[in-house]
Amino acid sequence: MTEEARNSPERRLLVVAYHAPPGRAVGGLRWWGLSRHLALRGWRVHLITSQEGAALEEVPSGMTVEEVPPLVTPDQAYRALKKKLRTRLGKGTGSSDRAQGQRGGALDPEARKGAPGQDLKGRRGPLGRLRRDLGGVLAFPDEGQGWILPASRAVRRAHDQWAPSVMVSTGPPHSVHLAAIWGRRPGLSVPWVVDFRDAWSDVARAHLDVSWAPMMFSRLEASVIGAADHALTTTPELAEIYRRRFPGSRVTFLSNGIDLAGLPAAVDPGSPEPSGPREFHVMHLGTLYLNRDPLPTVRGFGAFLRTLPESERSRARLSFIGTVRESFRARIEAVAREEGVHELVEMPGPVPRDEALRILSRASVSLVLAQNQETAVPAKIYEAAGLEIPALVVTESGSASAGAGRRLGARVHDPDDIQGMAGSLRAAWSGEWTGALPPGVSVDYRELSVDAENLLTRTARDR
Repeated sequence: MTEEARNSPERRLLVVAYHAPPGRAVGGLRWWGLSRHLALRGWRVHLITSQEGAALEEVPSGMTVEEVPPLVTPDQAYRALKKKLRTRLGKGTGSSDRAQGQRGGALDPEARKGAPGQDLKGRRGPLGRLRRDLGGVLAFPDEGQGWILPASRAVRRAHDQWAPSVMVSTGPPHSVHLAAIWGRRPGLSVPWVVDFRDAWSDVARAHLDVSWAPMMFSRLEASVIGAADHALTTTPELAEIYRRRFPGSRVTFLSNGIDLAGLPAAVDPGSPEPSGPREFHVMHLGTLYLNRDPLPTVRGFGAFLRTLPESERSRARLSFIGTVRESFRARIEAVAREEGVHELVEMPGPVPRDEALRILSRASVSLVLAQNQETAVPAKIYEAAGLEIPALVVTESGSASAGAGRRLGARVHDPDDIQGMAGSLRAAWSGEWTGALPPGVSVDYRELSVDAENLLTRTARDR
């Protein structure tokens, strides 16, 4: 299927995505959802992923999924050897190593601030910095390191045997883009759209704590955007940053969304409503990490409860459903006691994604923490919008999350706006704020696939 396929009018899309269902990473849902609906629109789609079990997922006719397992990386081999040696020496894994979270230069998010009582002198000194810089070589460029070579070979095979009309690579991990560029056959390059769900430089700061990472990621970012026919972002804010950073490059914004066609399995409309007065449930779903500080929302919840008659307060509940590290848990409990709401704040632990959507579908307010994220937007904003649940977004007013939240009808508050949060919760309590999408706004991948189709068609035609 070489020359005949290349001359065929059939539209063929090759997608290179590290994450995909049934994996838990929400980043895998973007091009999975778009691909499914493009296949329903008549495209033939071939998706290459590292996710085990993805080929068993239900997909429409016209869409195929190829699982390509990653290789063992030097970083993984180093950590396995280190663990084996420590076990032989009878030292175990060591609580200090776990607290530091150093894995070949990759820094565990909680360790960035340091665990309580942790001595960080060794990490802050010149030798500590040198150790991280050298260790970073093993972890470079990111978690997809071991997938670059196998994925590039799969891309080359797809180019030779399947003759795609256009290719999309989506990250993070942004090493996916390196697999895409290495898999292109010289002299027979397929039009290429590179999709940035987050800025490459942001990922570098968050996951690779070494001095040379920003420079290296900036160079890789420039080389990828320079080689691609079109760059795609999830927010207009990141698109504008890339236009300024890379003048002359074609950069477009296409919002994230949610595949509403998949929601009936997650939301059971036949489940009976609980008897008695309806509970007012404020819910945060997902891991608490990096600078996503839950404490302002606990204070906002306390301020909201103080506006209610005492007899009504027991109807309200604030839940942090997901992984909550001990340091976060202790701080949440302390502030909840200080606010007098400790009996109404709960942290039940993580749940599977489908179950999380079932729970979220019955929430009164979805809490979205997006502090210190200039260009990234949490998927929780789109999930709440798709379910038409009020979303309370806590972030800086100029961030991409703030812009996305306002476009989708969410209430956006700075982290120190405690009374503003309380007012928004009161508006949801009274029914004044319902979470309905503004007119003309959609987060359904079925509708967003039309915009994706137009972009892909233009990219293929203009090449």
